[in-house]
Amino acid sequence: MLDYLNIKQINGLKIETTIRLCRFVVQNNSFSYNDKYYHEIRGGAMGSPLALTIPNCYMLFFERDIIKQINNGGGLYISQVGYSTNFLDLYIENLKNGELFTEVYHKPSYEPYYLPFNSVHPMYMKKNIPFAMLIRTIKYCSLFEAYLNEREKLRITLLLNKYPGEFIEKKFSHKYKLKCFTYDERNRISSYNQNDEIQKSF
Repeated sequence: MLDYLNIKQINGLKIETTIRLCRFVVQNNSFSYNDKYYHEIRGGAMGSPLALTIPNCYMLFFERDIIKQINNGGGLYISQVGYSTNFLDLYIENLKNGELFTEVYHKPSYEPYYLPFNSVHPMYMKKNIPFAMLIRTIKYCSLFEAYLNEREKLRITLLLNKYPGEFIEKKFSHKYKLKCFTYDERNRISSYNQNDEIQKSF
């Protein structure tokens, strides 16, 4: 990427030095747990500035190919039917009918652990977890069935982390303020709510 951008130095550091420093950080992530030290061999440390920089570098080249397709198509995106990809926690697939299907993506290393309900943390933090996770589910799932599947996975995960069933149901049935959503997302929420009511009536 540095060659592509024709960057020779960064804050006085030569490119070779920058690359060596990045490699050192990536290969030497470690953490301690229960008085034991672990070496992280896959992925990057959450909160590390480099953990954001590397995906951004990757996306630069990934998006270049998309831009080329747009330019070659006179401004139209040339679709690849059946193509799918994962980006962070989002799964994207170009369906055979030409529509994009999206849902929440869980990495292979994903573990269903959230803040336990019986922890000493403030209640507002425990309330925010199902709220934030459900908002993500609404935003990411393009189909109602995918939304239902992800919501039930979330429900089971919360139950495993000692969240009471009534507490979960209350958060799931909460009428969220729609000002934090786009127009399309508002319509999606309305559609989800209608389908949910229909499903409950059977």
